[in-house]
Amino acid sequence: FPSHDTSATVTGLWDIELNTVFAAQAASVGFRQNYIFINGVELIQKRENVATNFNNAPVTVFNRYPVELVAGDVVTFGCYQTSGANLALLSSTRAAMSLRES
Repeated sequence: FPSHDTSATVTGLWDIELNTVFAAQAASVGFRQNYIFINGVELIQKRENVATNFNNAPVTVFNRYPVELVAGDVVTFGCYQTSGANLALLSSTRAAMSLRES
């Protein structure tokens, strides 16, 4: 599971966003998934089941969630796929946090 951790710098309402773009695959099978954890507890996950209409096309999985965080809370972004082969994440993959109000 590739993942990345970051922390809330102040207490407040945060928008947390994860846009995962998996590389194209000639024979698309399985699923592509991303997830967001707060302090080790799953906040949200999203899964795209891949069908033949995704053949040779990148697959994007997008999550955005507003959440109250306390300064120091650890946010973990990650992704997973079950194609049976290694798939790269494209450079358009993005994880972000923005403070909505403190």
